[in-house]
Amino acid sequence: MVSAGGAAFNQGTAAFPDAAIATTGSVLLHPGHTQSTPPEADAASVLANGNIGNAGSVVDGDAVAGGTVSLSPAQVSGDIRQNAGAVIVPPAPAQIEAWRAGLRAQAQSGGTLTGSIRWKDTTVTAPVYIQGSLVVEGTVTITGSGPVYATSSIKLQGGPQVTSQGAFLVSDTLVEFSGGTDYRVTNPVAAGVISFGSSASALKLTGGSAGHVQGLAYAPYGGILLSGTSAWHGALLAHGSGTLGKIDLSGGSQVEYPVGLMLTSSLLSGLRVDPIAGTCG
Repeated sequence: MVSAGGAAFNQGTAAFPDAAIATTGSVLLHPGHTQSTPPEADAASVLANGNIGNAGSVVDGDAVAGGTVSLSPAQVSGDIRQNAGAVIVPPAPAQIEAWRAGLRAQAQSGGTLTGSIRWKDTTVTAPVYIQGSLVVEGTVTITGSGPVYATSSIKLQGGPQVTSQGAFLVSDTLVEFSGGTDYRVTNPVAAGVISFGSSASALKLTGGSAGHVQGLAYAPYGGILLSGTSAWHGALLAHGSGTLGKIDLSGGSQVEYPVGLMLTSSLLSGLRVDPIAGTCG
């Protein structure tokens, strides 16, 4: 079904809807597509306050935009809705910053490293706080749970294979995967990547090996660039203002969405508080 105008789509009147891709900006799928896990669950929706553009893309769910949707009914398994108003309503900045301070404190409880840190062919334990940058190469296993938090960039480069149990990556500026990076998590609900950078590519990601999960990718103040032909098995969420919130799938990239991940991911604990209830007590 294609519709225009009217009230905001119910699925989107939240910061964290059950969707493969959600953003306060626009989405470019040129080309790129979404798929539900399990297959054909019609849950890998694309939701945007801006426009949804495409080039031969397929969406296994709904396509809902505050602006226009450049998809035909044949490309979408669910509904197409455009001019739908504020589809995604992000948390208030004060709420995001309180959550960020909690992540920082959790990371510092595991110890602090200072400077330009490099991990290669090693096993490390989370949580850990890095006052500086982190480069990851080779075969690296992150045991434990909680944040690996860097005040500067986190870069996985040179084709590393990184396996995380219940830990997740957090940067104040940039998380970047390059050179055939294979980032794997054993618990998609407990792991993933977060960047507080305020750029359109605060998260520069590539998909991983078939059958492996990457988890939730979240840019509270920026946008996400997903490239390559391997799938990101998880969800993409960007709350950047204006053009900063763009989510761009290039090079034929795709998102395979484990149904319900956005609703259950523990990375978002502390952000699912209803702001009205919190204010009124």
